[in-house]
Amino acid sequence: MKIFVTGSNGFTGKYLLPFLSMHGCLVAGGARDSDNQTVYSIDLLDKNSLVKALTDFQPDVIVHLAGIALPGFTDVELIYRINMFGTKNLLDAVVESGIKLHKFIAASSAHVYGVVDSLAVSESHIVQPMSHYGNSKLGMENICRLYMDKLPIIITRPFNYTGAGQSTDYVLAKIVDHYRRGAKEITLGNIDVVRDFSHIEDVLNYYWQLINCKDNGFVVNLCSGAGFSLCEIIEQMNVIAGYEINVNSSNALLRPQDNPVFVGDNSLLMTYMPNHTSMTMLKLLRKMYIS
Repeated sequence: MKIFVTGSNGFTGKYLLPFLSMHGCLVAGGARDSDNQTVYSIDLLDKNSLVKALTDFQPDVIVHLAGIALPGFTDVELIYRINMFGTKNLLDAVVESGIKLHKFIAASSAHVYGVVDSLAVSESHIVQPMSHYGNSKLGMENICRLYMDKLPIIITRPFNYTGAGQSTDYVLAKIVDHYRRGAKEITLGNIDVVRDFSHIEDVLNYYWQLINCKDNGFVVNLCSGAGFSLCEIIEQMNVIAGYEINVNSSNALLRPQDNPVFVGDNSLLMTYMPNHTSMTMLKLLRKMYIS
């Protein structure tokens, strides 16, 4: 199976390419300004570069990870151009290149849900994004839906996930990094918020099962289905690291529109991997701490 991964130089892509290779796939990545022989130099805003890469590689599967992934990114216009119109360019490039795809998996985000009124958010929950980032991802989803009559598309909505090498702009990576450095204190926002965290190893398996499933034309949450508060995570890290860190709260890190509890319903995902057991939070934190 030949698999083309956009955003291959990003956090997820750097894990996904070797994972797919280990499973016997012929893999190529796509990223901007690449000098890697297995990574095509592409620009989502340059459709010709996409057509050229796809025509040359002739993939059976595309996993579209490329995009602006930081919700706090400030260039609003670029968020929409990359996440929405960049995705449209890629879909058009697939059609124009004439390749025959088995699967096109587009990574959206759980941020499309916005404010939620459920303790476990399913794919049928109303979508009402509260940020430009979330809105751009919902726009991306709607663009993908326009191509579902032509292409075998699955849209994923990842919740929080982490692993070694993730930027400390993300809260779990920030927390673990402080303990690894032996920092005596850390500044956070609201530590009582409850979030759904997966480890990157679980996420790789989610994608693998979706690549190999027979179904297309649906949206699926990528999540553990379990919620932990940042306070609980701090308590577990105190045990793992063998010392207690002093937690400071900063109003600058508070998000007034944050959901107190934001946990995904992974029932649909588990129908495609019924024997899967997600990594426990304790194991997740230990792996990150010693990596």
